[in-house]
Amino acid sequence: MAEDRKVGISIILKDKMSSAIKKAGNAVSALAAKAEKLKQALGKIAEAAKPFGVLAAAITGAGAATFLLTKRIANNGDQMIKSAQRLTMTTDAFQKFDHIMNISGTSMKEQRGAMTRFARTARDAANGVKIAEEAFQRLNVDVKNSDGSFKTTEQLIFDVSDSFRQMPPTVEKSALMMDLFGRSGAQLAQMMNLGSEGMKELGGEAVRLGGVMEESAAKQSESFVDALTRLKL
Repeated sequence: MAEDRKVGISIILKDKMSSAIKKAGNAVSALAAKAEKLKQALGKIAEAAKPFGVLAAAITGAGAATFLLTKRIANNGDQMIKSAQRLTMTTDAFQKFDHIMNISGTSMKEQRGAMTRFARTARDAANGVKIAEEAFQRLNVDVKNSDGSFKTTEQLIFDVSDSFRQMPPTVEKSALMMDLFGRSGAQLAQMMNLGSEGMKELGGEAVRLGGVMEESAAKQSESFVDALTRLKL
């Protein structure tokens, strides 16, 4: 079976990827195994998993175009999990907030700086930085749990949103958004006006629509793309 995969790749990708395949050598079998694991993990995601169902076929017998397409999709999963880690969020929360933001006219990609600013402001508040403390105090939100542990970014956004939703549309409200999220704060106003229940409802919608990749599948994507990188494919 491993030999068949090597032959399949050599025939399919001969024109555009022959040099990369020569470098891959015996490592191709390991790459195929990673692709199969990724396909199995993604098989649990219904509609969102369908594009990934061709990964093994792309490596063993499908055309180069299909392989490149599935590689791009796997790249999306890889980028998503890395972005979530940078924001200290779970992949589940990251994707749900991305859906919520899309409904609100923006995206996690566009608001990466704002979300990073929010996490930093929360950390500063926990460390006693006055201006950061005051921002959360005006919303009557504590950045820590009752046991002294830090709240997750997801929970803090929910808490802030519940308070923000009750505020009248004033200049003070806009200024507060900028204190928490930076210059992009105004673009997040619509999302923050939803309140935690509204956000959770849209997050559930993302799951029902098949738009949330399981963490195991995202990790398989990351592993697959890392393998491609090592093979220079």
